[in-house]
Amino acid sequence: YISKGYFFYGDIGIAPADGSAAPRNATISGYGDYTPIWHQSGEILLFASDRYGDRSHGSWGSEADVVAAFLTQEAWDKFHLTKEEFALIEEASQEESEEEDGDAEDDGFAIGSLRLPELPFFKSDDAAEEEEEPEVEFDWPGVERRTRRMTIHSSDLGGMALSPEADKLYYLSAFEGGYDLWTRDFRENTTSLLAKLDANYVGGMELVDDGDAAIVLAGGSLRKVSLADGGVTPIGASPEMVVKADSERAYLFEHVWRQVEDKFYDPGFHGLDWDAVKADYEKKLPAIANNRDLAELLSEMLGELNASHTGAYYGTGRFEDDNTGVFGAIFDLSEFRAGLTIAEVLPGGPLGRADLGVKDGMRIVAIDGVELTATTNPFALLNRKAGDRTRLSIDPSGVDGALERFDVVVRPVGRGAQSQMLYERWIERRRELTEELSGGRIGYLHVRSMSDSGFRQAFSELFGRNFDKEAVIVDTRFNGGGWLHDDLLVLLSGERYFDLRPRGRVIRGEPVERWTKPSAVLMNEGNYSDAFMFPFVYDKFDVGPTIGMPVPGTGTAVWWESLHTGDIFFGIPQLPSLDDGEPVENRQLEPDHKVDNDPTSAADGDDLPLAKAVEVLLQGLDAE
Repeated sequence: YISKGYFFYGDIGIAPADGSAAPRNATISGYGDYTPIWHQSGEILLFASDRYGDRSHGSWGSEADVVAAFLTQEAWDKFHLTKEEFALIEEASQEESEEEDGDAEDDGFAIGSLRLPELPFFKSDDAAEEEEEPEVEFDWPGVERRTRRMTIHSSDLGGMALSPEADKLYYLSAFEGGYDLWTRDFRENTTSLLAKLDANYVGGMELVDDGDAAIVLAGGSLRKVSLADGGVTPIGASPEMVVKADSERAYLFEHVWRQVEDKFYDPGFHGLDWDAVKADYEKKLPAIANNRDLAELLSEMLGELNASHTGAYYGTGRFEDDNTGVFGAIFDLSEFRAGLTIAEVLPGGPLGRADLGVKDGMRIVAIDGVELTATTNPFALLNRKAGDRTRLSIDPSGVDGALERFDVVVRPVGRGAQSQMLYERWIERRRELTEELSGGRIGYLHVRSMSDSGFRQAFSELFGRNFDKEAVIVDTRFNGGGWLHDDLLVLLSGERYFDLRPRGRVIRGEPVERWTKPSAVLMNEGNYSDAFMFPFVYDKFDVGPTIGMPVPGTGTAVWWESLHTGDIFFGIPQLPSLDDGEPVENRQLEPDHKVDNDPTSAADGDDLPLAKAVEVLLQGLDAE
């Protein structure tokens, strides 16, 4: 792997196994090239690349293809033989292997004017056993020209293999739901689904039985797939092992400590004596009796580093927590009374259906026939009810003149779905407040996460809803991070340089995908990781004012590792971002205008930082 000094994108290099020369770039691409696999001929390098696939809108990867670099001209020529030419060569190869006295000077095959020397994957089995594999001389000058896209559809790849004859490609692809096994037949020029696996994750694949079958690790289980007909045979495994739990926990503790010693971005460990920390915490190991407590101990030890993006976390995923179904509504719980008074029905929730007639102010008085008294816990009746048909009895309490009790049947949703409704409600109120305070001159958008979806939402809001606004407020409060700071910086720092003039009118021109008007960034203590990095670079390049509360310096990328027990993972801050040669980790970012949205103001429906952002932008607009 050749990084070229880039963190995300690299090429694949080939070097002599004896270390006699430096790696030589075999893929030569500004895109991401990874997962190299040698073909058994020794003359084809198979790898994955995102150079052809659909790219994400932000800095979050893309779909990939299987690509092959043919390292010799002979391998390239033979791969591109037609089906008929390939059959003739196979026939000629078989005839020659049967001859007792061959022509010693004739070392190849001819088809018309094309003459090709023998390659390992055209030799007979007997010849391959008798002769040593020749040392391959790579034709470096033509590698770029002899690099070919092997798949016809980009996707999320999970593994790949080329047949011994290099005429078929087999690859795991999440192209239709989960990962399945696909095949590309180059002689027939077809691509087809070979075996439907629908695995949510894969560990890879390998050809066996002289290329007639594949062993696939998918969805946590091993399977053998016949490459002739796609038949899938599960490979059963029920291993047992005896674990010395105390010894294993001691090993895990040592492993975590040692990984941090090797990989923590600051070799001085923020002034900490890391050896002394190990000695202090190692004394506590004999009192640890389970991995949950071990994770807590590791977190305490890692916390001594005073760094972001670290800690140890326990979780097996084998235990289902209580999950209370909800209705997409806010209840008035200020009064101690029977039933649930609906203060607000959230749009898009189960109670928001037009045919139900449920409105604000009505009360839920029974759930599945169970009357809600002053001592009934209604939420206990909804445990694990998400998605199930549930009958609610509604007392209209005179809303719109209705007096008679009525029943409705709904399907409660999970708390995550209702959280999304509440988030959308919060966003809509920020928009309305911005519109009101600015007299319709300033737009508002919230960047929820530093991800592809976060960028798409920001782009849509900028050039959709806020296209005609004079300025925009970019709210990053409560953003947990990701990797998007550079994309947002470029997006918001455009300078208008062209207008377009169809006959009779002038329309906005270049740049068409960058915001060229004023902006301001809202931030607070809830910004983390890349949500620190974005306002940091926004401020560094003086794109616009920052408003809100200080943001802790957490601009370091993390390397997460899951331990072999499967129930503990931990983080190591490994990649610092340097500003003028110094890490920005633990460097607090102060806003240009420090404004706190105190609890009383928030409870009253005010947003003081947002109001200040409107004020600052209006002052700038009026001063122009």
